Amino acid sequence: MKQGKALRAVDGSTGSVSTEPTTAFTLNEMGTNAANPAIPPSPVTVYLPRETVLTLREKAASAGVTLEVYLQNLAQQDADDGPPRSATLDDILAPIREGFAESGLSEDELTNLFEEAREEVWQEQQKQKGSSE
Repeated sequence: MKQGKALRAVDGSTGSVSTEPTTAFTLNEMGTNAANPAIPPSPVTVYLPRETVLTLREKAASAGVTLEVYLQNLAQQDADDGPPRSATLDDILAPIREGFAESGLSEDELTNLFEEAREEVWQEQQKQKGSSE
């Protein structure tokens, strides 16, 4: 496998990426593991569909960086974000609460608005049921 240019991460570590026209990327971190210098870094190979690689190359070009730097930044950003978590009901309802607060409607006005909308939907469903029978 041909090796491409060395990469330098934000934390100063370096690595290399295959330059062969395939969908496999091998990332080799060079340097020490900042969290635990006793643990040697490990290479990671990622297999991606060609379409994905092309899309990522376009996004990297739009950002003004190489594909290697773009992927490295994505990986670092994801690692910095911590483990993924499911959205809570509070997370899902937050934009609705904000919209309500910005609307200036009272709770009674909002209740009436929802009841009117619900009634309109119910009436439309009844019309559709009647025309399909």
